Amino acid sequence: MKPPPPLTRRRWAWTLAALFALALGSAALGVALGPGEAFVRLLHGEASPLDLRVLRDLRLVRVLAGLMAGGALACAGAVLQAIFRNPLADPFVLGTSGGAAFGAVAGIVLLEDSTLAGGWGEWLRGMDLVSIPFLAFLGALLAIGVVSTGATGRGALPTQSLLLIGVIANYVFTALVLFLTVMADPKKLPRIEAWLLGDLSGGRFGLAGSAIALAICVGICTAMCVVLSRDLDALTLGDEQAAALGVPVARVRWTAFLLSSLATAIAVSFSGIVGFVGLVLPHGLRRLVGADHRLLLPASFLGGGALLVLADVPARMLFSPVELPVGVVTAIFGGPLFYWILRRRSA
Repeated sequence: MKPPPPLTRRRWAWTLAALFALALGSAALGVALGPGEAFVRLLHGEASPLDLRVLRDLRLVRVLAGLMAGGALACAGAVLQAIFRNPLADPFVLGTSGGAAFGAVAGIVLLEDSTLAGGWGEWLRGMDLVSIPFLAFLGALLAIGVVSTGATGRGALPTQSLLLIGVIANYVFTALVLFLTVMADPKKLPRIEAWLLGDLSGGRFGLAGSAIALAICVGICTAMCVVLSRDLDALTLGDEQAAALGVPVARVRWTAFLLSSLATAIAVSFSGIVGFVGLVLPHGLRRLVGADHRLLLPASFLGGGALLVLADVPARMLFSPVELPVGVVTAIFGGPLFYWILRRRSA
């Protein structure tokens, strides 16, 4: 495969315009396609108030959440692949998903405990749609703190130690999640399984304001990562070369790591565990658009959002009225796709 041409303003603009159009198209499909005929009745001018509510409060919120969560995971994957100089790096390798899963499952299991009859427990139980993502976010922050503290070494970011501690943290959090699952009321197991396998259902977000808050937080983290584009380009050349170019290697690497982990934590806290988006898409786009992070990061954000929304369409429609977790769809298609990419790379 020929390398992409040098990055120019024209190529940057046309590439992002094409991916933006793809994201808009996927969003339109996500709103239009689904169980029922609400969108068809809207096109014929026969939509009832219930149809409008389904399209606005369920499907549109779901699409917005998918765009933001998928974009955050893909952008975080591109950043991590740069700072580790490893195209196989993944946002979930560093324990973030395990911590988020622990927080969410702990909330699902404990908030309905009969011993929480009043006070904060009763309030959190009443705010279930908000408190579960919030607890997942706290769990992800706990994982980030554990991994980053354990890997600290004289101001640098020791990548091998970081990866090893991340894997260990994921194992520990997975064990805790399994323990909570075994001890949970069997009635709660379907909800736990849906969260662990990834879920973009509108019920997770409650009000549209939650999805908008997700968009704001993810947008800030992504924008700050894009600001580091030139420094990330330098890091891919090696620490010595980056330092010779005047890049503060340790500070940039820590900042990029924390921003990507935070974006992953925010996305996972709302969407559940969704695999392969942060691994396959940045890896594939790097081969298509090049390794310049001024283009790769926004391209990953737009492509990741479109990918997750498109994956959610068959998850909702294939076995309607039963919904597949979107994480199952991304794994089914992402695994073979990534295998094909690796085969082409080694050929």
